[in-house]
Amino acid sequence: MEYSRELYNQEVGRRIKEARKDNGESQALLVELLSRSQSVISQMEKGNRAIPSFDLELIAKHYDLPITHFLPNLEDVRLLDNEYLSRVTTLTNFRRSKY
Repeated sequence: MEYSRELYNQEVGRRIKEARKDNGESQALLVELLSRSQSVISQMEKGNRAIPSFDLELIAKHYDLPITHFLPNLEDVRLLDNEYLSRVTTLTNFRRSKY
């Protein structure tokens, strides 16, 4: 079965953002920690950019969490993918019925 890389990246980014906010930190801290631009950090958190494993390791160490905390299992991604496809199908069918 094929999995959506885009959804996987979005979930990793969501978990990073959640950890950051749970610790009351801004993206500026990750900019400094990872030596990346604010734009890159924003893209990572939105899932629009893959996160290098080295960066993910630094983030995990900073928040004192195992790196696996940020990694969804593929079953989670498959479920997200199915939910997304279901929404697209529903919307497509709705649009077809209107016209």
